[in-house]
Amino acid sequence: VKFTALADSDAHDVALMTKKYQDACAADEMTNRLCALLRALALPSALAGGDTHLGAQVNLFEHALQTATRAVHDGASESIVVAALFHDVGELLAPVNHGSVAAAILEPYLDPEAHWILDHHEIFQMHYYGDTEDVRNRRDRFKGAEHFDACVRFCQAYDQPSFDPHFQSLPLEYFRPLVKSVLSRQPYWAYPDHPKRGAVVGE
Repeated sequence: VKFTALADSDAHDVALMTKKYQDACAADEMTNRLCALLRALALPSALAGGDTHLGAQVNLFEHALQTATRAVHDGASESIVVAALFHDVGELLAPVNHGSVAAAILEPYLDPEAHWILDHHEIFQMHYYGDTEDVRNRRDRFKGAEHFDACVRFCQAYDQPSFDPHFQSLPLEYFRPLVKSVLSRQPYWAYPDHPKRGAVVGE
Protein backbone atom coordinates (compact mmCIF):
# COMPACT_ATOMS: atom_id res chain seq x y z
CA VAL A 1 0.00 0.00 0.00
CA LYS A 2 1.00 3.60 -0.47
CA PHE A 3 -0.73 5.34 2.45
CA THR A 4 0.58 6.15 5.91
CA ALA A 5 -2.81 7.39 7.14
CA LEU A 6 -5.91 5.34 6.51
CA ALA A 7 -7.81 8.41 5.30
CA ASP A 8 -5.42 8.52 2.32
CA SER A 9 -6.04 4.94 1.20
CA ASP A 10 -7.56 4.17 -2.18
CA ALA A 11 -9.67 1.29 -3.45
CA HIS A 12 -6.60 -0.76 -4.40
CA ASP A 13 -5.11 -0.36 -0.93
CA VAL A 14 -8.36 -1.38 0.74
CA ALA A 15 -8.83 -4.41 -1.53
CA LEU A 16 -5.25 -5.57 -0.89
CA MET A 17 -5.48 -5.26 2.89
CA THR A 18 -8.95 -6.79 3.04
CA LYS A 19 -7.64 -9.88 1.22
CA LYS A 20 -4.64 -10.11 3.57
CA TYR A 21 -6.92 -9.91 6.60
CA GLN A 22 -9.34 -12.46 5.13
CA ASP A 23 -6.46 -14.91 4.72
CA ALA A 24 -5.05 -14.21 8.19
CA CYS A 25 -8.49 -14.54 9.77
CA ALA A 26 -9.64 -17.64 7.92
CA ALA A 27 -11.29 -20.27 10.10
CA ASP A 28 -8.17 -22.50 10.12
CA GLU A 29 -5.93 -19.65 11.23
CA MET A 30 -8.32 -18.43 13.90
CA THR A 31 -8.82 -21.97 15.20
CA ASN A 32 -5.05 -22.35 15.58
CA ARG A 33 -4.71 -19.04 17.44
CA LEU A 34 -7.62 -19.67 19.79
CA CYS A 35 -6.45 -23.18 20.60
CA ALA A 36 -2.93 -21.88 21.25
CA LEU A 37 -4.38 -19.26 23.59
CA LEU A 38 -6.28 -21.98 25.42
CA ARG A 39 -3.27 -24.29 25.64
CA ALA A 40 -1.20 -21.43 27.08
CA LEU A 41 -3.32 -21.62 30.24
CA ALA A 42 -1.42 -24.82 31.08
CA LEU A 43 2.06 -23.34 30.60
CA PRO A 44 4.00 -22.63 33.80
CA SER A 45 5.26 -19.43 32.19
CA ALA A 46 1.69 -18.12 32.17
CA LEU A 47 1.86 -17.41 35.90
CA ALA A 48 4.42 -16.10 38.32
CA GLY A 49 5.71 -19.09 40.24
CA GLY A 50 4.40 -21.49 37.60
CA ASP A 51 1.36 -22.68 39.60
CA THR A 52 -1.16 -23.14 36.80
CA HIS A 53 -3.61 -24.94 39.09
CA LEU A 54 -4.30 -21.79 41.14
CA GLY A 55 -5.22 -23.91 44.16
CA ALA A 56 -7.53 -26.27 42.24
CA GLN A 57 -6.84 -29.91 41.40
CA VAL A 58 -6.74 -29.16 37.67
CA ASN A 59 -5.44 -26.22 35.67
CA LEU A 60 -7.60 -23.92 33.57
CA PHE A 61 -6.77 -25.80 30.36
CA GLU A 62 -7.97 -29.11 31.81
CA HIS A 63 -11.00 -27.34 33.30
CA ALA A 64 -11.86 -26.07 29.81
CA LEU A 65 -11.56 -29.54 28.29
CA GLN A 66 -13.70 -31.03 31.06
CA THR A 67 -16.40 -28.40 30.67
CA ALA A 68 -16.55 -28.86 26.89
CA THR A 69 -16.47 -32.66 27.19
CA ARG A 70 -19.47 -32.60 29.53
CA ALA A 71 -21.29 -30.45 26.98
CA VAL A 72 -20.49 -32.95 24.21
CA HIS A 73 -21.68 -35.89 26.32
CA ASP A 74 -24.89 -33.98 27.00
CA GLY A 75 -25.58 -33.49 23.29
CA ALA A 76 -25.15 -29.71 23.40
CA SER A 77 -25.05 -27.64 20.22
CA GLU A 78 -21.78 -26.67 18.50
CA SER A 79 -22.15 -23.13 19.82
CA ILE A 80 -22.50 -24.32 23.41
CA VAL A 81 -19.60 -26.77 23.13
CA VAL A 82 -17.29 -24.08 21.72
CA ALA A 83 -18.48 -21.62 24.37
CA ALA A 84 -17.72 -24.25 27.02
CA LEU A 85 -14.24 -24.81 25.62
CA PHE A 86 -13.26 -21.12 25.70
CA HIS A 87 -15.40 -19.84 28.56
CA ASP A 88 -12.42 -19.11 30.86
CA VAL A 89 -9.83 -18.20 28.23
CA GLY A 90 -9.73 -14.62 29.54
CA GLU A 91 -9.56 -15.50 33.23
CA LEU A 92 -5.88 -14.61 33.66
CA LEU A 93 -6.31 -11.35 31.73
CA ALA A 94 -9.54 -10.00 33.21
CA PRO A 95 -10.64 -12.29 36.06
CA VAL A 96 -13.62 -10.24 37.25
CA ASN A 97 -15.20 -10.03 33.80
CA HIS A 98 -13.45 -12.87 32.01
CA GLY A 99 -16.70 -14.12 30.54
CA SER A 100 -17.01 -10.92 28.56
CA VAL A 101 -13.54 -11.49 27.08
CA ALA A 102 -14.56 -14.85 25.61
CA ALA A 103 -17.98 -13.49 24.66
CA ALA A 104 -16.42 -10.59 22.74
CA ILE A 105 -14.04 -12.87 20.81
CA LEU A 106 -16.74 -15.35 19.82
CA GLU A 107 -19.83 -13.14 19.53
CA PRO A 108 -19.76 -12.90 15.71
CA TYR A 109 -19.92 -16.69 15.40
CA LEU A 110 -22.16 -17.91 18.24
CA ASP A 111 -25.91 -18.01 18.56
CA PRO A 112 -27.39 -15.47 21.01
CA GLU A 113 -27.91 -18.05 23.78
CA ALA A 114 -24.29 -19.20 23.83
CA HIS A 115 -23.06 -15.61 23.70
CA TRP A 116 -25.29 -14.60 26.64
CA ILE A 117 -24.09 -17.57 28.67
CA LEU A 118 -20.45 -16.66 28.06
CA ASP A 119 -21.04 -13.05 28.98
CA HIS A 120 -22.78 -13.89 32.28
CA HIS A 121 -21.42 -17.25 33.44
CA GLU A 122 -18.98 -15.88 36.04
CA ILE A 123 -21.92 -14.27 37.84
CA PHE A 124 -23.87 -17.55 37.81
CA GLN A 125 -20.80 -19.49 38.97
CA MET A 126 -20.66 -17.40 42.14
CA HIS A 127 -23.76 -19.32 43.25
CA TYR A 128 -21.42 -22.22 44.06
CA TYR A 129 -18.65 -20.42 45.93
CA GLY A 130 -19.96 -17.06 47.13
CA ASP A 131 -19.28 -16.35 50.79
CA THR A 132 -22.57 -14.52 51.40
CA GLU A 133 -26.15 -15.13 50.36
CA ASP A 134 -26.11 -11.91 48.36
CA VAL A 135 -23.15 -13.08 46.29
CA ARG A 136 -24.54 -16.61 45.84
CA ASN A 137 -27.87 -15.26 44.61
CA ARG A 138 -26.53 -12.45 42.44
CA ARG A 139 -27.59 -14.40 39.37
CA ASP A 140 -31.20 -13.83 40.43
CA ARG A 141 -30.92 -10.26 39.15
CA PHE A 142 -31.23 -11.80 35.69
CA LYS A 143 -34.36 -13.86 36.38
CA GLY A 144 -36.75 -13.34 33.52
CA ALA A 145 -33.96 -13.00 30.97
CA GLU A 146 -34.44 -15.20 27.93
CA HIS A 147 -31.34 -17.29 28.57
CA PHE A 148 -31.35 -17.34 32.38
CA ASP A 149 -32.29 -21.02 32.68
CA ALA A 150 -29.77 -22.04 30.03
CA CYS A 151 -26.99 -20.27 31.90
CA VAL A 152 -28.03 -21.90 35.19
CA ARG A 153 -27.84 -25.30 33.50
CA PHE A 154 -24.52 -24.55 31.79
CA CYS A 155 -22.93 -23.75 35.13
CA GLN A 156 -24.61 -26.56 37.04
CA ALA A 157 -24.03 -29.34 34.50
CA TYR A 158 -20.82 -28.32 32.72
CA ASP A 159 -18.79 -25.65 34.52
CA GLN A 160 -18.94 -26.15 38.28
CA PRO A 161 -18.27 -29.94 38.31
CA SER A 162 -15.25 -29.68 36.00
CA PHE A 163 -12.42 -29.56 38.52
CA ASP A 164 -12.04 -33.34 38.76
CA PRO A 165 -8.51 -34.74 38.24
CA HIS A 166 -9.97 -38.20 37.53
CA PHE A 167 -12.39 -37.10 34.80
CA GLN A 168 -11.59 -38.39 31.30
CA SER A 169 -11.68 -35.34 29.07
CA LEU A 170 -11.70 -35.42 25.31
CA PRO A 171 -8.42 -34.09 23.86
CA LEU A 172 -8.17 -30.63 22.35
CA GLU A 173 -7.79 -32.18 18.89
CA TYR A 174 -11.33 -33.58 19.18
CA PHE A 175 -12.69 -30.04 19.43
CA ARG A 176 -10.73 -28.47 16.58
CA PRO A 177 -13.28 -29.41 13.86
CA LEU A 178 -16.10 -28.01 16.00
CA VAL A 179 -14.20 -24.79 16.58
CA LYS A 180 -13.43 -24.47 12.87
CA SER A 181 -17.07 -25.13 12.00
CA VAL A 182 -18.25 -22.34 14.29
CA LEU A 183 -15.55 -19.92 13.08
CA SER A 184 -16.48 -20.69 9.47
CA ARG A 185 -19.85 -19.03 9.93
CA GLN A 186 -20.50 -15.64 8.38
CA PRO A 187 -19.57 -13.15 11.11
CA TYR A 188 -22.67 -11.86 12.87
CA TRP A 189 -24.81 -14.40 11.03
CA ALA A 190 -27.31 -14.20 13.90
CA TYR A 191 -27.42 -10.39 13.74
CA PRO A 192 -27.92 -9.41 10.06
CA ASP A 193 -28.11 -5.69 10.86
CA HIS A 194 -25.17 -5.60 13.25
CA PRO A 195 -23.14 -2.42 12.59
CA LYS A 196 -19.83 -4.30 12.82
CA ARG A 197 -20.62 -6.61 9.92
CA GLY A 198 -17.95 -6.10 7.26
CA ALA A 199 -15.41 -4.47 9.57
CA VAL A 200 -11.77 -5.23 8.62
CA VAL A 201 -12.47 -8.37 6.53
CA GLY A 202 -15.35 -7.03 4.39
CA GLU A 203 -18.79 -8.51 3.78
